Amino acid sequence: MNNPVLKVASYANRYLCLHRFNAVKNLPIPMWKTKNMEVEGIVKKTLMTLLVVLLAMSLFMAACSSKSNNDPGGSDGNNLKPSDGTVSEGEGESGVNKTGMPIVNEKYSFKIMVPGLLASPGEIRVYKELAQHANLDITWDIPAWEQYAEIKNLMFASGEYPDVIAGWGISKEEVITNGSQGIYIPLEDLIDKYTVNLKAMLEERPDVKRAITAPDGHIYSLPIVGVMPNTKEVMHINKTWLDELGLEIPRTLDEFYEVLKAFKERDSKSIPFSFIFKGSNNTHPSGFFGQFGRIDDFDHLVIEDRKVISTVVQPEWKEAIQYLHKLFREGLIDPEVFTHDKQQYQAKGMGDLVYGVTMSWDGYFPVGEENMKHYALLPPMEGPNGRKPVWRAGDPEIFPTMFVITSAAKKPEAILRWLDEFFLQGSVKDGPSEFYFGKEGVHWEKTEDGLFKTLNTGEDFKYEFGSITLPLYESREFQEKKYMEPESPTHYKFNEIQEAYAPYVYEEQRPLDYLWLSSEQEESLALIKADILKYTDDKMVKWIVEGGIEDEWDAFVERLHSMRLQEMIDVYQEALDAYYAN
Repeated sequence: MNNPVLKVASYANRYLCLHRFNAVKNLPIPMWKTKNMEVEGIVKKTLMTLLVVLLAMSLFMAACSSKSNNDPGGSDGNNLKPSDGTVSEGEGESGVNKTGMPIVNEKYSFKIMVPGLLASPGEIRVYKELAQHANLDITWDIPAWEQYAEIKNLMFASGEYPDVIAGWGISKEEVITNGSQGIYIPLEDLIDKYTVNLKAMLEERPDVKRAITAPDGHIYSLPIVGVMPNTKEVMHINKTWLDELGLEIPRTLDEFYEVLKAFKERDSKSIPFSFIFKGSNNTHPSGFFGQFGRIDDFDHLVIEDRKVISTVVQPEWKEAIQYLHKLFREGLIDPEVFTHDKQQYQAKGMGDLVYGVTMSWDGYFPVGEENMKHYALLPPMEGPNGRKPVWRAGDPEIFPTMFVITSAAKKPEAILRWLDEFFLQGSVKDGPSEFYFGKEGVHWEKTEDGLFKTLNTGEDFKYEFGSITLPLYESREFQEKKYMEPESPTHYKFNEIQEAYAPYVYEEQRPLDYLWLSSEQEESLALIKADILKYTDDKMVKWIVEGGIEDEWDAFVERLHSMRLQEMIDVYQEALDAYYAN
């Protein structure tokens, strides 16, 4: 398959709070170097092709990154230059030039930690070239997700941390706490003085500025902004098995149960239904609960019609647990859903066909591109007594906590200038940024319809990022200009899946992903929330595996209230009311 314009690895989300750090699934991969749908197979044969949203750009930001004819890296000429095309002028604070290149006259070194990347940006040519132009020496620290939580805890306990922390896994709670303690520095004044693209975006998009502004009025973190699909996790079913058995795609949960039983009877080695209990928001069964009339989420708190509710004290949640126990008891759920991680989940699915039904961002993750040919989309199913299902809405357009600069940074303004050089991926007016997409006419072209389409770049254009989870901006205008090949997973996610799930996505019933809490609110919730979450999840696993929710339900609800559940809800409701009042 030739190169698509977009590949999206699923976004991990706010649910990666420090106390959970569920392994982040599919991270957004801006593909300036990678346009081949087989890139994951090229990089690592055991990985499958991940789905992507290519975060793009904005008409008003023509000052975007960098197209120089000079070649300091001795490469093929696809190089960078100062954002305004001039030599350095106006040395500012700490010897940082406010415009042009180099960013600093005397070499400046800093360290950036980004967990879970499949490849280091420090090995990517344009990142190396930008560092050379800017006179920066950048060390990339890329811990594995499995060790990230422990590393961060030890790091903050010791007071030894890098200059920058980026990527998924920075929670709002962390930003509030570390910002108030001076560990993460305020950025608003530096943005105003030292950036072009960031500053212009915040002026053009006051909604983004509001989303990244903490309750104390400071901006401690920078965002990813982009147009997202309308749903998170989705279900896929093994159509080959259905055809062999003469069965149709189930439309109700009763039919779903019968299909899973048929899958099990067909082959005892099959795994009728699998997901990851402690996975990301794209492999977790949270969405499945919506088929009983209410969605669930990692922290079991959702917004419904502007009211914060606890899902675990609702009768629909109880019904969902009872149903899942029935499936588990009869061997219709993978017994490893509570223990396997994303690599193990994927490894099983990419071999022989073993999964009947999966949950993932786009279907491709658990089974790979080749096995995906055997699967069909499974839309949400009718619940008990004909109840219409609901489904979790997609990730918000704004991810506010993707990049923080710590007090360890001696020249934070230099770091911001570096970031500003590639913050935008292009513009509707000028087309895709050379930094991400390469040269017009060589690596991409503009179609007669005014769309931006990638070309076959061949083996010499392996701009593999692994996952580059740094702040980026994509405008709605450019979203309409991106060409998605009809056979690409990206097209599938933004079209077939989006259309099929649209009737069930309930925008007013969603997680608390856009709320900021004050440091006082965070402090009051710290122990309450952690205790409630552990107690609830322990019970959830026990009841799915062993049953017993019927006998223990009343005591469970009473215990939650004694653990100050209502106090936690009230704090979030106060934050929600303040959000709508602004």
